[in-house]
Amino acid sequence: RFARHSNSFIVARGTLRQLLGKYLSVAPQNLIFTYGNRGKPCLTHAAEPPLQFNLSHSQEYALFGFTLKHLIGVDIEYQKPMPDALKIARRFFSDREAQMLEAVAINRQSQLFFQLWTAKEAYLKAIGTGLADSLASVEIEFDRADSPRLSAIERDYNLADWSLYSCTPFAKYTGAIAINAPIPRQN
Repeated sequence: RFARHSNSFIVARGTLRQLLGKYLSVAPQNLIFTYGNRGKPCLTHAAEPPLQFNLSHSQEYALFGFTLKHLIGVDIEYQKPMPDALKIARRFFSDREAQMLEAVAINRQSQLFFQLWTAKEAYLKAIGTGLADSLASVEIEFDRADSPRLSAIERDYNLADWSLYSCTPFAKYTGAIAINAPIPRQN
């Protein structure tokens, strides 16, 4: 829609192509992408072991994720002010998540909203549906260290097979990474 969005998309995709080319020892221009029925990109070039990847961009930053053999989804969002965070959560999140958001101080609601949003979107991108699936089909909770984890999903996946990480890659940005592999957390 806007030139800056188009430019961000082009730069992010070009960078992805460069990174994949380096990982696979293939000239970036020789990589051929195909897309799942919901738009998730994958390579037609058969890498051994299979390289999985995902990309998200927001404003001027991008987040890339790469794994061998495991599904991965990433999301990054700029934390713009969200005075209607609770209203959006009540409409699109699970009841439990909306209650969690309502229970925190109003000055922390936007931050928590973006932590929930990015975690949900990262998971939905990992399974290949993206936002075509309902945000309420994935429920997130936080452990004592404020790390997100999946607490409910409406798919044929085992919760124990997934790892979810939240990050702050840059000031005023929230990111999340979902991987279908149980990865123990480091203390």
